[in-house]
Amino acid sequence: MEEPSDRKKEFNEAALRTELDRVINRLPGLKDSLAEHNIDLSKLKKVHIFGYGSLPSNPHYEPTHKERAYLYGYRKDLCCKSVRSGTPKFPGITMGIEEADDGIVKGAVMEYEDLELKELVEMLKLFADREVPSVPIYRFKMVDVEMDDGKKVMAITCVADTSSDAYIGDALSEDAHKKMSEEEREEASLYRKAAIIAQADGPVGTNKSYMDRFITYYIDKNPADPPHLIKDATLSGKERKRKKLFYNEQQRLKKLIAAVNDFRKTMPKAERERLEKIEKRQWSIFIAGQNQQAAREAEKDIELHQTPPANDDKTPKPPSNDDAPPKPGDGEKPRQPKRPAL
Repeated sequence: MEEPSDRKKEFNEAALRTELDRVINRLPGLKDSLAEHNIDLSKLKKVHIFGYGSLPSNPHYEPTHKERAYLYGYRKDLCCKSVRSGTPKFPGITMGIEEADDGIVKGAVMEYEDLELKELVEMLKLFADREVPSVPIYRFKMVDVEMDDGKKVMAITCVADTSSDAYIGDALSEDAHKKMSEEEREEASLYRKAAIIAQADGPVGTNKSYMDRFITYYIDKNPADPPHLIKDATLSGKERKRKKLFYNEQQRLKKLIAAVNDFRKTMPKAERERLEKIEKRQWSIFIAGQNQQAAREAEKDIELHQTPPANDDKTPKPPSNDDAPPKPGDGEKPRQPKRPAL
């Protein structure tokens, strides 16, 4: 005869599986992607999540292990509307990753090993709470990511949902695509995005602060060398390819950063100073968090009897609008900027 405790255990497991299905359904696209790859998350010894923005430095759920990783065939871009660094009437732009044949996304794989079913549900709930905004802008899917040593794992990540109304892509209309050349479209897209990022301001801060913390900071911290300057003969072909792709990505994003800084200079002084005051405060909080994270990583290294990273006491300075290269006509009187409609 079956014991009551056994029936209770079966009931609890059935309830947890129902809850797991529910939380997977909260992550748009994940159910289909898991079915496509014939994956049952509850049966995996290790569950991996690939993060490329703020997630690696501030995980939603403490991972068992975290390691640098790369996703090929995609690129980072500011391509989705955000009412967190903007408003419903004038949304900012948040980061997403888009498919790109020559793209690469550098991030980190967070590994969750030997999770009980209850822990798996809790981890994914917290992931959904953090990564699924009120306005759907992402789709979640299983992707192959590669570690430094070439090892590959399949991980959950979120990509820009190109079918969403919140996806802006290059921020240009279909009509503009028909009338403009590729070079004209690139310039127009750069200006429109720069105008939005320079001016947008929302409940979690300014759009430029978001860009400075999650794009500018990491480019400044890890500048990529031009391919012709890479002289290290010990690098493998794969490592050289990565470096070339990183360089191209950084050059593309640097153009956007410079355009944002240029546009900010044309804004009325009072509004510019108001936004910069917010950004200075957010930058201080961000750097304090980075220092705390570095301290925690150093403690882990010591525990593992490894040499802790050297402390060079060099605190990064917030990006300055003066860092952008001058444009023709910089000496002219700035025109009153207009907010582009999305």
